[in-house]
Amino acid sequence: MTNRQFLQSIYDTVKALGIVKSQYEFGYLCGKEQSWFSCAKSVDRQMSIGAMVSLAVSLQNLPPERISRHTRPHVKRLIAEIWRMIEAQG
Repeated sequence: MTNRQFLQSIYDTVKALGIVKSQYEFGYLCGKEQSWFSCAKSVDRQMSIGAMVSLAVSLQNLPPERISRHTRPHVKRLIAEIWRMIEAQG
């Protein structure tokens, strides 16, 4: 999987779970600027550990009312998977 595909996959998952509605929101969730997602994809940049940590922490800190009951288990699995990826890289 290329960096671009990986980044798109994470974004698609978070969007499908209803957590973000746009690439801009995703960038902020990753602790980055609005244009970060499109720029990172265009140059096939790897998602940094810092962006992954920001994403995992942001997902963990979401208020429960922001996540529907049926997607909460999926969000928890996503968070766990992100932490596993961070551990594997560091």
